[in-house]
Amino acid sequence: MVKEDAIFSESKIKYKGIADLSLFYYRLREWLMESKYSDPKDTEVKYVEKIKPTGKTIEVVWEVSKSEQAGYFKPKISIKMYITNLNEIETEKDGKKIKLDNADFEFKISSSVERNAEDNWDEHSMMFKLYERYIIPRMIEMYKIETYKDTVKIMDEMKNFFNLYTF
Repeated sequence: MVKEDAIFSESKIKYKGIADLSLFYYRLREWLMESKYSDPKDTEVKYVEKIKPTGKTIEVVWEVSKSEQAGYFKPKISIKMYITNLNEIETEKDGKKIKLDNADFEFKISSSVERNAEDNWDEHSMMFKLYERYIIPRMIEMYKIETYKDTVKIMDEMKNFFNLYTF
């Protein structure tokens, strides 16, 4: 049976203002792939787009993961994006007119580490208990720490991206 250790449970990032949504989407995907997570395009769980009088509403859910240690460990990150009141605007920067998106952005980030991810071990067997208790406890902690660091890095990347758009 797969065991899952939660690292972050829906940490939120909110931003209201101007940004380039397509560039954000591209950079976030690029960062995940450079960090050896699965391609968000392949693991996109949800994409909903609605047009309302106040602007577009977009909801995107990505669940990316890494397969490590012959399938025993599986670090996972879930990113839920809620973009509301999305309207395209034209603004001027350095004398050039550029098109950007004005919206309310909310992101919820969760992460965890799955152990026995491919469900190859019987959790009631003596070997499994010995393996978990005496052989790999340091590896378990190492994967938790790495997943924690990855989650913090991606949240920092997201925050830094939106800090770029101060005019």
